[in-house]
Amino acid sequence: MGVHHEYGSVRAPGGATGFRIRHGVKGLITSSDAVLLLEEHHCDGSTFWTLPGGGVEPGELPRVALRREVREELQCGAVVAEPVGDFPYVHASRPRTVSVYTVFRCAVTERPVANEAEGVRQCRWVTPDGPPARVLPQVRAMTQKARESGSWTEPSQELPLDSTT
Repeated sequence: MGVHHEYGSVRAPGGATGFRIRHGVKGLITSSDAVLLLEEHHCDGSTFWTLPGGGVEPGELPRVALRREVREELQCGAVVAEPVGDFPYVHASRPRTVSVYTVFRCAVTERPVANEAEGVRQCRWVTPDGPPARVLPQVRAMTQKARESGSWTEPSQELPLDSTT
């Protein structure tokens, strides 16, 4: 079993059956020279940096899920624009599961504040050329791709409103 996306196919290790694909969303929240990242914990207690976001609940629209996740993790609202890519992530805490995250360009509508109750240790604006050492490789690649392709949100650009999707 596999799923195809722009990085190729995700397959169960050794061709195992019963492999679950979990759909998720991430927000590429940028300023003129920085991207907003969150520091979270792996199941072994080590920390890592990632984009805000999480799983899409059954029946939930992806943009709605991302607004919910930003509200939960950063305690602020978000305007969600178009998708800019996707990436897979294998969770050690979710056996036989691969999350495939769709990354949307978006903006926050209030000052973000890390919500420790949601497992977010801190949030920080970082430059794409100098992210923290423990940034997930998929996130590092996505931020570089966005910068190179012109998907970066400059402060003067307006994001379209997304009130229904």
